[in-house]
Amino acid sequence: GDTLLLKDKRYVRLIGVDTPELHHTEIPVQFFAEEAYNFTKGLSEGKDCELEYEGQRLDSYGRTLAYVWLPEEICLNEEIIKRGYGYVYTRFPFSKMNSFIELERRSRQDQRGMWTHSPTDARVAGIIKRYELLNEEGKKQFDLLLDKLTMGDFPLKGTE
Repeated sequence: GDTLLLKDKRYVRLIGVDTPELHHTEIPVQFFAEEAYNFTKGLSEGKDCELEYEGQRLDSYGRTLAYVWLPEEICLNEEIIKRGYGYVYTRFPFSKMNSFIELERRSRQDQRGMWTHSPTDARVAGIIKRYELLNEEGKKQFDLLLDKLTMGDFPLKGTE
């Protein structure tokens, strides 16, 4: 959902966009990953595009970092965020970050894409996936902590 393969065989990683993982070597398929993949593919497949670069041209995996402009002046990066198929990737600064954050805020508010279900569905699904990856000791520790939280034995920050 956030990486494209161009006709010239280059991979392009969309600047400022993160989508739920579909093909990841270390984690299972995440909530709304297939929808994000299909949206990106449907909007971009077979279309000519222009790349807009910013700062570093390649990421650590050798993918080209760019904003992808589709016909009719559509910025694919913005569309994914605006329509709720991804969220803003803030790990590395980029010039359109504030604009993308506002697009995500509106997308959540308008309950578009992954935010249709509820603003917390994606987060809860992520927690469940991480839990499933824990070993038995990790699951035991997680369950103990969760029990303390739900029984009021563990003060939450700001409630002490």
